[in-house]
Parts: sequence; structure tokens; C-alpha cells
Amino acid sequence: GIILFKDIEQKSGHWIYTLPIKEKHFFVGRFIAAYVINAILGLGYVAGMLLLPYLGLEEAHRFGDAPVVQLIHGYVFLFLPSLLLLISLIFTLVVWFRNLASGYLSTFFLTILFLVTLSINGSNPHRIYELFDHFGFVATEVSISQMPTLQKNTEFLPIEGTLLLNRVIWTMLSVFIFFVGYFKFSFKDFLFGKGKVTRLPDEEETKLTTVSWPIKVSKSFEQKYLLKKLWALSKLEF
Repeated sequence: GIILFKDIEQKSGHWIYTLPIKEKHFFVGRFIAAYVINAILGLGYVAGMLLLPYLGLEEAHRFGDAPVVQLIHGYVFLFLPSLLLLISLIFTLVVWFRNLASGYLSTFFLTILFLVTLSINGSNPHRIYELFDHFGFVATEVSISQMPTLQKNTEFLPIEGTLLLNRVIWTMLSVFIFFVGYFKFSFKDFLFGKGKVTRLPDEEETKLTTVSWPIKVSKSFEQKYLLKKLWALSKLEF
């Protein structure tokens, strides 16, 4: 969400958005950037499991072969859909309310909802809690508990039944939330809100100084200029 909100916070959107770019393309580009960066960070779990035998915690021969394909399978079906939900919700709320606090609160609310669902299902298991868990953890836990001990470390997570339905429901909801933010986003509303434009009184308008000579304005969107602007924005970010 901060990828969008920085344009308001640092007052940079007024001159960034003057470049020839469509607002919907801008929104999708920022969304994809946030999703890809967080998806790459999420691969740290897979990398950590592969590096575990070499961290000196135990002798290397005490660790079995890492189930790489199974880890990637869980990464694709569990982590990526949950990440889509979080980023879609945060982006949409930032667009609607024009503040970063709404994105933080949504993440906090989803975390509390997840913990409550997990706690209730632990004391009173029911299929509805497996569907209500937006991260799919409860349904995954139930599915793994039904697997033999040997298969838990070697087999693929069975994406079927309630777990499959859970992933489909929350993925569709994530896509819907994304499109809500997509159609809501516009440069004008996002930067300035929906405030009314005040018009100067007639006597104030007459006091404005007029320029008697023509002013020549040239537009330049050459590659050299864009690279220079990219460097300036990079320094602003870091």
C-alpha cells in the first residue's frame, strides 16, 4: 500500500503523473510490482528449508532430502492466493480512504480473524471454519491430519474437497476486491480527493497579471529525460 501512498505523502504525484501514462496502467503496474516483490520474499521460506542442513543446527546427514517440488506446490496453492488477498485489500482501501492506516488496519483485522477462526475450530471443529479461514490454514491442517505419517514429509498436499473450495472462494473474492480498487482509482481523486474547486471572485480575477509576450512551452519525453527522472525518483525512494 505504501507504493501508492508515497505519492500523496511525499507530494510527488503532482509531477510524476504528468508523464504520458494511463491511470489504470499505473495502478496495475504498482499492484504487480508489490505482488512480485512480496512473492519473491515469500520464497525465503523455501530457500531456508533447502539451506537448513547447512546451518550447523545438526549434522548434515541427519536431514533427509528436501521435498523441493512439494514446497513449491504449497507455495503456489497456499501462499500466492493469500498474498493476492492481502495486497488487493490493502491497495483498494488505500485508494478509497487515501491513507495508509486503512491498509494496516485491514491486515490487523485479517490476522485477528484468522486467530479467532483457528481457536474456535480447535475447540469445536466444523467445515464452515475451514471455509471461513482466508489463509486456508485450518483446512490445510485438517487435510494433513488425515494423511499417514510417512506421507506428511514426502507427498503433495491434496488440494481437494474443502481446501480446494476454500482456495477458490478466497481467490475469487481477492480478484473482486482488486477490480473494486481498479475501477475506483483515478489520478484526480487519489491525489486531491473530491473537494470542491473554489472560484476566485471577479475582482480578484482582474488583478491577475497577464503576460504580454507569448511563452513557448516544449514537451520532452525522450529516453534520456526519462532515465534522468528515474534516477531522481530512485534517490527519493532510498
